[in-house]
Amino acid sequence: MQGSAVMTVDVRAVFQLFHAAKHQFYYQADLKAFGKVEYWIGPAEIREQLATQGVVVGDCDDFASLCVMHARAQGLPARFVLCLTEAGESHLVCEIEGWVLDNRQSEVERQDDLDYSWLAVSDYVAGGDWRIVVKEDKHG
Repeated sequence: MQGSAVMTVDVRAVFQLFHAAKHQFYYQADLKAFGKVEYWIGPAEIREQLATQGVVVGDCDDFASLCVMHARAQGLPARFVLCLTEAGESHLVCEIEGWVLDNRQSEVERQDDLDYSWLAVSDYVAGGDWRIVVKEDKHG
């Protein structure tokens, strides 16, 4: 999953989206937030939480969902990326033309600047297929 050589997205819009999402998000593990080991909230639940609580409560996949939802609403080409962190833990992020929106980071990062191993990526459209990423494992 290499970064796009020709950027077609307004990078300022990506950074603004990220910072807005960070202000709308409160990290809490799924077990505590939802009483389940793993739970992904969808766009309807995100909108409901924002309307009733002013924030979305959840873990990395919920932050990624929040970012993807906002990006797609703005016409930005966003997708999910399943990866392993530098510690070898499973993690989910939002990716927009090589820019990674990650709840673990304080700023938007270029994908090549993160010590993550990419495992799979979603399609750029909701409900699309996921595909496996074949790339040398940084943690192997």
